[in-house]
Amino acid sequence: MTITIPPKGSAVYVLYLESGHSKALLDVAERETLGWLNDETGKGIYIQHDRIVDSFQNSHGTASGIRIPISSIVKICLVDKRESD
Repeated sequence: MTITIPPKGSAVYVLYLESGHSKALLDVAERETLGWLNDETGKGIYIQHDRIVDSFQNSHGTASGIRIPISSIVKICLVDKRESD
């Protein structure tokens, strides 16, 4: 199965497989996450869940996220970022 990775900075939904500590087939869980695609290395993607909004003049800090191996991705798709009224 070929996975097409969206452009960097895109808001994405990712469904992926995560192995437990035993690496046994029975210890595999399907997980999902939402966030911004921060980077893609060819082996994995980095998704930010929380980040600083650049529009504030004194914004400083870090972001939190997760690294997901490309081989673990079941589905990745763009999230529609609609402005709320």
